[in-house]
Amino acid sequence: MAYPKNFMLVSIIIPIHNAENFIAETIESVTNQSYPNIEIVCINDGSTDGSADILKAHQSEDKRIRVINQDKQGVSSARNNGLDHAKGDYIFFLDADDIISSECIINLLNIACRFNIIPCARIYKFKKNHHEIHAKTSTPESAKPHKISGEDYLKSILLMKRTAYVCGKLFPASILSNIQFPTALSHGEDLIFNALILSKEKLTLVEVDNAAYFYRQHESSITADFTINTIHSNIKKIALLRSELDDCKYGAFISCLQISELWTLTKRAIISKKAHHLPAINLILTEIYLSYSALPTIKFTHYLKIMFLSPLLLIMRFANLAIMSKILPLRYLMINLLRLYTKRL
Repeated sequence: MAYPKNFMLVSIIIPIHNAENFIAETIESVTNQSYPNIEIVCINDGSTDGSADILKAHQSEDKRIRVINQDKQGVSSARNNGLDHAKGDYIFFLDADDIISSECIINLLNIACRFNIIPCARIYKFKKNHHEIHAKTSTPESAKPHKISGEDYLKSILLMKRTAYVCGKLFPASILSNIQFPTALSHGEDLIFNALILSKEKLTLVEVDNAAYFYRQHESSITADFTINTIHSNIKKIALLRSELDDCKYGAFISCLQISELWTLTKRAIISKKAHHLPAINLILTEIYLSYSALPTIKFTHYLKIMFLSPLLLIMRFANLAIMSKILPLRYLMINLLRLYTKRL
């Protein structure tokens, strides 16, 4: 195995909260890396299950593991704590229920040694057995990496063509010195973190086929995580993006992202029968619908979804009247019509 000349230290940051069912497998995927010069920074974010005991056991077996305990403050705070304690030349984020291939770090590091390049592992989603996925998707070491500029990568995230994961990327520690995850958000912290990096540095990202990151998908309902706080968090996230990014360069892309995300939230609210959320979503959708025509810096084809908003808004206005009405049959009729309409789209 050929290691980079300077044998650089890689800090792998893992935020953990009540992950006793997965954390052992996650840590073992890291300790089994073919590249040995790593530190594993585990931030125990107020776990109340057996996670702390599992971390302690692994720490006693491998001195590269450091465990830092904190009261429950959320994943952003845990990652920020990890950044504060990391000593590596490079930073790699890993979630407590995910897994990386044994060659992941060395293959990313060999690419990262080129100036101003952020290598990205291939992300594969799985529910039960990641070994089957790895066997089907593994690529030869000679596979050519796919390059993209940081600006284009960020735009593709805003257009929802790429995910905003920070996990699976190998960041040079030097570009993260003044960057933190936003602790005020309950959703979208990865997007903000990516935006802060990619909008302020002339960087190139490289997608590396022979470095695999396995993202565990949990069984959950499409509406399980929908609350009114989801809408408020979305508004905060968009406001943060607009405050941090150049509006001339990224404004239209941010609006496109907001349209897509609010459309998804609208469908979730309708399908979940949480009709009392619809007036708030209606106001936001109406505002976007009225303002999108003033966004000339992006191709109209990126706004195809807006075609659905006009008839939807009309039905929603009737639904709002029905929701506020005390006539229960009318109320139920309008909500069911909304659900049927949404399923057709």
